[in-house]
Amino acid sequence: MPHLHCSLLTLPADLPLTERLTRIAQAGFDGVQMPLPLAPDLPDFSAAEAGLALSGCAHLPEDLPAEPLFEHAAAAGMVSLNAQVDGYWRDDSWQDARIRDLLTLSERYALPFFLETHRHRLTQDLRRTLGLLDRHPDLLLCGDFSHYTVMAELRAPWPPTGQKPCTPWPAAAAKCTSA
Repeated sequence: MPHLHCSLLTLPADLPLTERLTRIAQAGFDGVQMPLPLAPDLPDFSAAEAGLALSGCAHLPEDLPAEPLFEHAAAAGMVSLNAQVDGYWRDDSWQDARIRDLLTLSERYALPFFLETHRHRLTQDLRRTLGLLDRHPDLLLCGDFSHYTVMAELRAPWPPTGQKPCTPWPAAAAKCTSA
């Protein structure tokens, strides 16, 4: 059975944290996803009291190292980490090195990592994302595929008339798994 986490960002920020966590638990989720806290100022999340596991979400700019994200997630007792990673305009060798680093850190910290599909990030377009998945079979996605349609990347007819049909969705969706 998949683990379903609800983003803390989906509930009004003016509600007390305990009330937001209670609502998430009552809605049937078994975890809560939230932005990474900055150690050492880790707040008391009270998520355990609500019976919820914690997972982290983050943004990783090109010029910052990835390890602090994993350190903070591990220190907070999170069960997984997903990140929107910058670097779309970088070449394949830079992107591959970044992905290898993230997968190595995931293994080192025993913290499953999910690359979040998002526009203006490493996964800006479906073709680039599928290339990353081909070159890194262990890479998992937090698949927000709406970004591909919002950016009008998938317009009809697709593929263009006369070209061999391509069905990327099953390949991409297969990499969206829960920890």
